[in-house]
Amino acid sequence: MLPRGKKLSKDLKDAIIKLYKESKSQRQLAKIKRKSSATVQKFIEKFQAEGNTLNKPRTGRPPIFMDRERRIIVGNVKKISEIRAPKWTTDVKNNFAKSCNPETIRPVLRKVGYHGRNMR
Repeated sequence: MLPRGKKLSKDLKDAIIKLYKESKSQRQLAKIKRKSSATVQKFIEKFQAEGNTLNKPRTGRPPIFMDRERRIIVGNVKKISEIRAPKWTTDVKNNFAKSCNPETIRPVLRKVGYHGRNMR
């Protein structure tokens, strides 16, 4: 199983398997494809165990808001920044027909620089 990070492209995977079946060593494969030998080794082990080169789906709950919805929320907050997160939940419920908690909206706003602090 490959560690978290960038996924290998399908072309690269196919090329590694082809060269591996031609009985090239892992070090030679790594040098030819300009990847670390650990990456090549982990990929070959995964291929031998599973028999295919498909990636498993990522685990975890999918995000509630899509990118477009996040941008709309941030745009509305830029227009009217005095409204608190609990009020935005009702706005989201009306606009997107999605039930959410204020704690769901706060990370979206914090990511763009809104931290819910008052000016002195």
